[in-house]
Amino acid sequence: MINQGKNVETITIPLSEYKSMKERCSELETQVNWLMEQLKINNKKTYGSKSEQTEYVYEQLSLLHNEAEFYSDVEKKEEVKVASHTRKKKTGTIEKLPENIRTVVVEHTLTAEEQVCNCAVHSLR
Repeated sequence: MINQGKNVETITIPLSEYKSMKERCSELETQVNWLMEQLKINNKKTYGSKSEQTEYVYEQLSLLHNEAEFYSDVEKKEEVKVASHTRKKKTGTIEKLPENIRTVVVEHTLTAEEQVCNCAVHSLR
């Protein structure tokens, strides 16, 4: 039932529905508070100062984030050994190009003045 007065609107609902809505509101407030605390903890872990003492606390709290893994009945994973292999060590030589690639050799000769380094002490060979 809706009652309308001066700038006031009143809705009448059964008491049981009111109690269930009030209880649901309380549950949601509790959940929001818990999530806000988790957010603060996560932000402190990410952006806060680091120390060995806090690492232990965060390891304990990490169970909250991994509940599925914590409660799962999965056995430990077996270690798989992979056969080792050796690689050919690359040397500084260039591999030969295929026969079908055209190559051009260009030789440049330097004058006597160009065959001396910038410090004018060493000559280039």
